[in-house]
Amino acid sequence: MKTRKQCFDEARQLFCQHNPGILEQIKDQAAAHAEVLGLSEAEFIKDEINKAFGHFVNSLGEGSTAKIIEMMAPDEATEKELLRGHYPFSVFNPPTFLRLLDKNS
Repeated sequence: MKTRKQCFDEARQLFCQHNPGILEQIKDQAAAHAEVLGLSEAEFIKDEINKAFGHFVNSLGEGSTAKIIEMMAPDEATEKELLRGHYPFSVFNPPTFLRLLDKNS
């Protein structure tokens, strides 16, 4: 079964594919600044992509993790399982929460 991390990794990859300008800008910055910062260009690029992707995820607003899971889960069963793992039952009324997850079943 796919994990939340795998969902985020795939979403990050799609973010890079759909934002080539940002990626090129980051690569240019890496060439200019990585060595001064004591990083390899690859480390710099990875860190900056993570920051840019983080800003994108934050722009999705409240429930951004659930939105990423919903977009990237391969099927409904995986989506439900990942969402159940993401939301602790102690925070929600379990019967209501499970009904929301199972509304399309």
